Order: sequence, then structure tokens, then C-alpha cells
Amino acid sequence: MKKIIVLTLLFLLTLGVSSAYANTETEPNDTYTTANVLSQGDNFGKLSGSLDRDWWTDQVPAGSVHKVTLTSPTGYPYLITLYTLSPLGVPIYQSSASGNGSVTLNGGASGTTFFVKVTPAFLNVDTRKNYTLNLSIVN
Repeated sequence: MKKIIVLTLLFLLTLGVSSAYANTETEPNDTYTTANVLSQGDNFGKLSGSLDRDWWTDQVPAGSVHKVTLTSPTGYPYLITLYTLSPLGVPIYQSSASGNGSVTLNGGASGTTFFVKVTPAFLNVDTRKNYTLNLSIVN
């Protein structure tokens, strides 16, 4: 009986740990066409080097406003850049913030798909630590 209880507790602990990082980036996500979908709450990523680019996407419904906040690893300011797509499918720069900054995504009258790119602000990267993108619904 004790063995069953211990195994059950270990299983539940494993579920808790895996769900804590459920919104972790997957490669490849180095272009807007392979962007990971942002989930509400915390999303975790890790830059593998100074040339790595992580792309994320969010569909903001009409009349809604979302906010994406970047938390960089301590001592390593990363840059978050916001894009939309032109009618020709080319990314168009909207805004950016560095360090522990945020960008606002406004769905407007018809809804909009946004793309968020995370890069090193400088060429120094801590490949051992995650950055966090927090997606919150403002309106």
C-alpha cells in the first residue's frame, strides 16, 4: 500500500513540474513562419546563442488588447520586438522594448495577428537561463 501511495505522489509531482513549464518554446522558431503560439500567462524560452532569434505569435480578437511582458535573465538584457504582417505577408515593425519591457497588442476593429521576436539586446546571451514572456489580457 505504501508503495502505491509513493508512486502516486511521484506521478503527481511529475505532472506538477511538467505543467510549470508547459508553455516552453520549441525549435525551430527562428522565423515568423515557424513562430510558437503564446499562451496566456508565462511562456518560457532560451536563446541558444547570440545569433538565435525566437519568434512567438498571438491572435488578438477585434476590440481586445493584449500585453506581452519580457523578463530577461539577470545581467543579460534581451530585446522584444513586435511585428504585424503587411498584405504581402512581410513583417512590419510596430514597437520594441529591452530588458524587462513590454509591448501592447491592439486587435483593432477586425482582430490582428501579431508576431513577437526575442533577441539579445547586445551580443551577450546566457544560454543556461530562460527568459519569460508573460501574455496578459488587458481588455
